[in-house]
Amino acid sequence: MTGSALEHLETTLREANALALGALVVSELSILEDELPRLRVWAGAGTGMEALPVDRVAQAVRAFRESGTLKGIGHARLVCYGCTSEIDSKKLIEEPARIAALLEYVDRYRYFPRPFRRCYRALLDAYFAYDPDESGREEGREGWREVWVFLERRKNLLETPGSDPEWVSALLENRNVLTRDPTSRYGMAALRGNYTAFDAMRARLGIADESWLMRRLVLSELEAALQLGDEHFKSVVVRLLVLFARHPLLLDYGLGKVIDRYAASSSTEPHARLRDFAVRNWGDPRRPSNAPHWKGVKPEAREMVAGWMKAEVGPGQ
Repeated sequence: MTGSALEHLETTLREANALALGALVVSELSILEDELPRLRVWAGAGTGMEALPVDRVAQAVRAFRESGTLKGIGHARLVCYGCTSEIDSKKLIEEPARIAALLEYVDRYRYFPRPFRRCYRALLDAYFAYDPDESGREEGREGWREVWVFLERRKNLLETPGSDPEWVSALLENRNVLTRDPTSRYGMAALRGNYTAFDAMRARLGIADESWLMRRLVLSELEAALQLGDEHFKSVVVRLLVLFARHPLLLDYGLGKVIDRYAASSSTEPHARLRDFAVRNWGDPRRPSNAPHWKGVKPEAREMVAGWMKAEVGPGQ
């Protein structure tokens, strides 16, 4: 390429870049900012999670099970990464004695930032990944609770001013995620369709869509909705029903709360979507055989829906 041709190419590229940058307006930049949390999740940026070989992790867990001892902090780190994996038909987090021994060992290194953080990071991921309600195992719930207590108690030891990894900064800026009420901070915004703060936190900590934290956010949206005035509450009922349909473990509890709150409104005009959703999941409240499904709502709320059914299909049907 001749010198003049190269100069022409460089000039053309500079002009193209200038035009592209000049075309970016504030609204478009805000779109990019909104997408940043999802891009971070996709790229895995700053989450601090290590891509360890599955066979090494499984071998480390088996060795710990067989001997009951950990052969150094490197061994402990591998076990931390494998504590929620099903290895030989068992999960270490569902073995309370072993998970307690693991935490006790890791805790010995709490004043050694690098190895301690690496273990803490794996345990943090395990805490968000394991679902104690979905597992239905009391041993799992106990092990998960042990991990939570450890993480909450030792989180302040993670900070080293000026050199914190991104995930540490994210956790310390969102300490609420390790409390008994991890999501109320995001509830009202999420109810309004604004997930920016929640998604940013989740992206920086690498929390997956399947985490129990997503279900807890739905509960926080529900609690926020219950505090609204009558008309505002009624405007979000359908949104709540969609959330309950996506999270079946919350359906009975959430639906009961919504029906009770609707019945407490100053006016209880029929709500076709709420009526149909309730009847589809719990049956017609007028039928005695469906009474067990409706026991979670107040009598006046049940009567309200029964009245809607009567008006819709007639008294004899």
